[in-house]
Amino acid sequence: MIMARKSKRIYLNKKQQIFLQAIQATIAWMGGRGTGKSSIEGFCQYDCFVNMPRAKTFFSSSTFAQMLTKTLPAVIKIWEAHGLKEHIPGQQNGHYVIGRRPPSNWETCRQPPKKYMNVITFFNGYTIELLSMDRPDLARGGSYDGGGLDEAYNVKEQDYSRILLPSIRGNEGRYKTHRHQQLRLYFSVPWMGKGDWLYKLEEKAKSNPDEVFWMESRTEDNIAVIGEKAFRRMKDSMNYLDYLVECENQRFTKSIDPYYYSFDDTHHTYRPQYLYKETERGIAVEGIKSIKKNGPIDICFDFGGYFNCLTVWEELLNMVYMTNSFSTDALNNENVDKLVRKFCVAYADNKTKHVNIYGEYHGKDERAEGESLYDRVIRIFNSLGWSCDLCVTEPAGDTMTRREIINEFYAETNPDLPKVRFNVDTCRDPIISHNLAKTKHDGRKSKLDEKNRSANQAHATHFTDNADYYLLQKFGHRLGLIVYRSRGRRAGVA
Repeated sequence: MIMARKSKRIYLNKKQQIFLQAIQATIAWMGGRGTGKSSIEGFCQYDCFVNMPRAKTFFSSSTFAQMLTKTLPAVIKIWEAHGLKEHIPGQQNGHYVIGRRPPSNWETCRQPPKKYMNVITFFNGYTIELLSMDRPDLARGGSYDGGGLDEAYNVKEQDYSRILLPSIRGNEGRYKTHRHQQLRLYFSVPWMGKGDWLYKLEEKAKSNPDEVFWMESRTEDNIAVIGEKAFRRMKDSMNYLDYLVECENQRFTKSIDPYYYSFDDTHHTYRPQYLYKETERGIAVEGIKSIKKNGPIDICFDFGGYFNCLTVWEELLNMVYMTNSFSTDALNNENVDKLVRKFCVAYADNKTKHVNIYGEYHGKDERAEGESLYDRVIRIFNSLGWSCDLCVTEPAGDTMTRREIINEFYAETNPDLPKVRFNVDTCRDPIISHNLAKTKHDGRKSKLDEKNRSANQAHATHFTDNADYYLLQKFGHRLGLIVYRSRGRRAGVA
């Protein structure tokens, strides 16, 4: 048997210690940024490895990309601190393998997986399956001795209750540890309503504390690890609302008088399909399926001077998707040129190299330097090898009419209008800005946050204006709206 080396002394803050000692069947931790949630899962998995040989548990997150790049490295760091190291055939003897069949002389899991591409196996037979909730059906039907769920606010309640929770079963009485059949959930305060189901666990913890444990922590609870200087820098660099939600665990709520009263982030969002490939070390992220490789691309601009944003759209049948979003702000000395270049880098593999440009009408206005913002945008695109069609039209209808029309898109009651969906991974700021948008007494959209330089401009109304422009300019004719097209020239590459 391969023995672990002597472990190192590891510091745990008070909240980490409390969570590590929780013995309930379901334990949930809502913690601010940098509070040590991923590290604790490393401790819990090590505990399972020691006390549940030949058992099989799972570790899950919203996507494999999240697990492989964010969470798993922190977990492995804790294993290394306990003296465990990865076994690499022909190079290094170790205690576990990732994404490959374990050596034949190791103990075998009681319920061995059929494939090892998404599996971590230890020498004593303890096995962890990595489950991605962007492909929930692949996790259906499994049977596990326990598990952990990271970034739980990004997981649908139905996937949690119908797939993950029922999969923890069997081997009753075989292991004498509270880790057996325990489910651990880690998350920060949900920014979107689709994560509000987690608060039900808080209520269950109050009514049935013997079965459910709930804990909250703030970033400052881990100040000994983060450091006072780094914490102050983090606090000073964040706007006040972001700091309260991300670090102080203040719960996020939608606007009381929402401008987008038909918008529901549990319904009008989708998770992109990631492309994965099999490597010698298991699953690796190859890309996102929604990134267009061929064909023209619809993009839309909002120009704020201080803050500029660009969104990417894709139409399929009677659905329209905001697939990506980019922004620049004056704080980082960024301008419209940088915005265009960000897009071109992200879509460098597109073979058509053509964009249809929608957006703010006043971007056509001539400026002191002699060219309009759209002239400048087209010039930069051309210099980078892209051709353009300028499809920007004047606004149609009065303020109240436009508000009703936009909400008609989200209500999905008009068969002449497409259904709208936002990518939850790449369009988080546009989604949040829709939730925060308020209505003034005269029915117009409140722009107060746009004038407040201390507010997070990515969560102000810039992105909502951007989406309004695209939907009205692209599909307004279906409602008989009178628009003044003044369709711009086709700008191609010479």
